[in-house]
Amino acid sequence: MNVATHNRKNILGWAILVAPLLGMGISAGAAQTNQVPAITSASGTTFTVGAAGTFLVTATGSPAPTLSQTGTLPTGVSFNAATGVLSGTPATGTGGIYPITFTAENSVTPNATQSFTLTVNERPAFTVPHQATFRVGTASTFTVMATGFPVPAISASGAWPAGVTFNPVTDVLSGTPVPGTGGIYNIALTAQNGAGSAYEIFTVFVDEPAAITSANSAVFATGTPGSFTVTATGFPAPVLSESGTLPAGLTFNASSGLLSGTPTAGTGGTYPITFREHNGIGPDALQSFTLTVNQAPSITTQPASQAVTASQTAAFSVVATGTVPLSYQWRRNGTALSGATSASYTTSATTASDNGAQFTVVISNAAGSITSNAAMLTVNVPPSIAIQPASQTVTAGQTAAFSVVATGTAPLSYQWRKNGTAISGATSSSYTTPATTISDNGAQFTVAVTNAAGSITSNAATLTVNAASVAPSITTQPASRSVTAGQTASFSVSVSGTSPFTYQWNKNGTAINGATSSTYTTPATATSDNGAQFTVMVSNSGGSATSNDATLTVNAGTLLLTVNPTSLSFGNVNLSSSATQSATVTNSGTAGVTISVMSYSGPGFSMSGISSGQILSPGQAATLSVTFSPSVAGSVAGSVTVASNASNSPSSVSLSGSGVQVVSHYVSFSWIPSSSSVVGYQVYSSSVSGGPYTRLTSSAVTLSSYTDSTVQAGNTYYYVVTAVDSSSVESVYSNQVSATIP
Repeated sequence: MNVATHNRKNILGWAILVAPLLGMGISAGAAQTNQVPAITSASGTTFTVGAAGTFLVTATGSPAPTLSQTGTLPTGVSFNAATGVLSGTPATGTGGIYPITFTAENSVTPNATQSFTLTVNERPAFTVPHQATFRVGTASTFTVMATGFPVPAISASGAWPAGVTFNPVTDVLSGTPVPGTGGIYNIALTAQNGAGSAYEIFTVFVDEPAAITSANSAVFATGTPGSFTVTATGFPAPVLSESGTLPAGLTFNASSGLLSGTPTAGTGGTYPITFREHNGIGPDALQSFTLTVNQAPSITTQPASQAVTASQTAAFSVVATGTVPLSYQWRRNGTALSGATSASYTTSATTASDNGAQFTVVISNAAGSITSNAAMLTVNVPPSIAIQPASQTVTAGQTAAFSVVATGTAPLSYQWRKNGTAISGATSSSYTTPATTISDNGAQFTVAVTNAAGSITSNAATLTVNAASVAPSITTQPASRSVTAGQTASFSVSVSGTSPFTYQWNKNGTAINGATSSTYTTPATATSDNGAQFTVMVSNSGGSATSNDATLTVNAGTLLLTVNPTSLSFGNVNLSSSATQSATVTNSGTAGVTISVMSYSGPGFSMSGISSGQILSPGQAATLSVTFSPSVAGSVAGSVTVASNASNSPSSVSLSGSGVQVVSHYVSFSWIPSSSSVVGYQVYSSSVSGGPYTRLTSSAVTLSSYTDSTVQAGNTYYYVVTAVDSSSVESVYSNQVSATIP
């Protein structure tokens, strides 16, 4: 059995063909003989109107022939028989095709003749007229004319009146304009051919008989400015006129069609009017118009203000005139009252909250509306205490303030009492005592609130007077502390005096944020804290006291950082894959170690797990993870550097690895066919010499060779084969062969 291992590659071949060079010999000789004439130039040319053109007619023959021309040439173009030059500037209007015959003759017959075509191109030009008139409702046509050669194509852009279209094939404008399209339409026409283009603005006039389009009635109101515009269509623009009697205060402007003004009082009623529109296109337009003038409401008797006692009702009324029907809407403080829609309104039972309410009524009809004057509702309410005076507690020597909130009809008067006796001058809603003494302890304070409707006395508020507060005194001073760097330090204080106390600890004279209890514990210390002075200020309502200084002594500890292992080897890693390994960083000293900078080098390497600024306490360990993700094949070296405040800083971990290209592998092998009668062979493999083996073939193969494409780089494979007879009985294993994949 032969075995071979291969890397799969494609091999390309090239074939190069070399063509032989060919040589060529040339010789010439000539003899002078007579030759019949022949015209050799083109049989046609093109000139353009207004532009100079030339064309040379050429002929051969011996003796040299003479040229002549027959046929009509365009004005401005001539033929010179001596030079054979056709030249000139075609005149305006000569565009077209001119058939010409050129003849060349010498003493040798026959003569040469040529049918020649002279084409004269001419830029387009529009011919008059440049406008057309159509009429709404009437079918019309108009043909747009333009000169030029070749015959120009005419296109149009712009808005045509509805119902009218332009056919660019026939150049015909046709159609029946629909109502409402009367007016002037400017259309851009362009004529184009191979010689150029022409442009003009073509005007379409659409005549339309006059028609009045506005409503045939309007309503005005006396005393109220109003307007109505009579509108009409038609082209040319129609002239408007009016006949009939208008109410005093109204006028009609025929130029603008505006009926406007303010009908005077007493002009209410109906006025028949006729409007006429004339523009000379068809019969005049007539409209019978009805003008109605309504009389707006007016108030003859305003609602009157009312005064009632709480729980009573109040009635309001109004008297108004105007065109009926009149509608009413009563309002309270500007808000419409549901159901209050008659000439009078009666409130529900009143309360103190109704006092000062404003009542109005809006009266409306078809001509307008009017709002009455406001009528005020006064509701007299006896005083009521909404917020009772509150008891007060003070320290002897302080004052005490009492207050009351009362409702009721103003004005309200107040009289404060101490233990039932009126206090002179205490006549407002609040009262502040003089400086208190212990003898004021337990005093009862009340206030009587009075108005025209009655009086009420508040509940009693008790005054409690406490003895003056004793300022704090420090009984146990904070003690100095000595710690090792990285440890914390605790301070405490004991005080006497009147509680409650507040505390504020200070470091070197600066308040420590959040240090506001009788004890304080520092964060983990550093050698820079050595010698710091700690004090505490204790305060209460009676004063404050500051402790003696407590000194913090911080002894330097051992700063040592160890890394294990100090090198990481990743071996071979396939490109576009990655591998991760880790190292342990441990604080082996007696003080906290601060990692200042974490850095790494080497292409394809990255790290995580430990960050700059991280602090490790004594004995604390952190895991450093390093990942190798090669992007190119080849060996790579790198390192991770850990910089800190440790005495052995910096610490480092060396890194190495190789990026390898992913390669597909296979094993091909063959064997000598069995001399017995067999139907095929089964192939087996194993990763261990001698088996056990795993069958690779799903069914017997008939060939005496096999290729295994499942192999992986760096592994060794062992193969055997069995022969299978027609009863599916397999033979014993063949000899074993092996293949090592690079």
